[in-house]
Amino acid sequence: MSILGDRDCRPGHRCPIATQKEAFHCDVHHGPRPIPDLAALTGISPKTLYKFANPFEEHEHISTRHLPVLLPHLTHHRLLDFYERLAGRLAFVVPTRDAGDAEIARTVREFAEFLTADTEAAADHCYTPEEFAHLEREADEALAQIKALVESRRRRVVVVHPHDHREGRR
Repeated sequence: MSILGDRDCRPGHRCPIATQKEAFHCDVHHGPRPIPDLAALTGISPKTLYKFANPFEEHEHISTRHLPVLLPHLTHHRLLDFYERLAGRLAFVVPTRDAGDAEIARTVREFAEFLTADTEAAADHCYTPEEFAHLEREADEALAQIKALVESRRRRVVVVHPHDHREGRR
């Protein structure tokens, strides 16, 4: 157990997370929702949540039936980070806007394809000329998509003149 006390796991610092319990402990004790509020939002009793969050209650764990109810209410995402690390995956917050969602999805997909190509090619710690050529093509496609996303944002730039300083005037 890596959590030794509050000096090791405190708000504003990365907690030393090694287990699911520690991840959930960090989420509930350092997030904006105290356990009673989380209980009200999820329908899970506060007593159960306290047991799930206590790293020293070794036999009380979050069940898979609780995850879909809990995850939307955990704002620190340490539990998700823990699962992602276990799976060798990485997740990040994707902006939730109508405008540009498809462009953002394409950009993320291109970057993921580049990372996948690199991971597959580097499995033996070296690259064949063919592997490198494939990696370079994937990189070019990812960079082109990033540039396309930047250009689409450039078209939305609004210039505010100094004399139009009032809010709403552009």
